[in-house]
Amino acid sequence: MASASRNTYRIFVSNLPWTVNPQKLKAHFSKFGDLGVSTVTFDKNTGFSRNFGFIKFADESGYKSALNAKRHILDGFLIRVSPAKN
Repeated sequence: MASASRNTYRIFVSNLPWTVNPQKLKAHFSKFGDLGVSTVTFDKNTGFSRNFGFIKFADESGYKSALNAKRHILDGFLIRVSPAKN
């Protein structure tokens, strides 16, 4: 039997304000469950945030809780979450 994809509990986070770093992203989403990795994507030339990132949960419970939350507000911005594509 094939093993589960390692990206099973990974969430794509968009509309991030430029003030959000991986630590802030992790702090926000840790209330939903145990996190493995938190990343924010930055432009290599400018060093500014590209306004999106990824969260990887350790288990399905945290993953589903984060996706099912009505709203996510971070630094005054409504951020969007969706399952990450592999």
